[in-house]
Amino acid sequence: MDEIQKLQRSCYRRYAEEVGLDPNACYIHGAPLRPVVPLDTGVDGVCIVGAYPSARFEFLNGVSDVPAADNLGPFESERWFDGNRVRKQPSTRELEDLFLGPLKLKRTACWITDLVKVFLFKTGHVNRYRKLGAVAPLGYER
Repeated sequence: MDEIQKLQRSCYRRYAEEVGLDPNACYIHGAPLRPVVPLDTGVDGVCIVGAYPSARFEFLNGVSDVPAADNLGPFESERWFDGNRVRKQPSTRELEDLFLGPLKLKRTACWITDLVKVFLFKTGHVNRYRKLGAVAPLGYER
């Protein structure tokens, strides 16, 4: 098996437990909160490290920006309907427009990852969960 794929599998399966988090933690509707592993794994190029992954946010019962699911990958280009509107992952455009484009780099030439591999709830996210009668996963706070 390819060494990069071994790293991805190991991170996906063991990261939460290895850093002391509940590996069975879930978002508000039961979607598993999993490590977001590097998908762009260019070797001998540039390494780009974000702080931690974002999440897919939803509009639930009148509450906006409720963390509901993992992103597909670090700085990954994705769109989804949040229950109210179509959303885009803004960090993807920022990475491409502000860094990769001016440096004339392609994603495939980069290793793109996050220092922390799981979404971390800010105080506002925790409060949104409370408004909806839910509790953010313990330990996953920013």
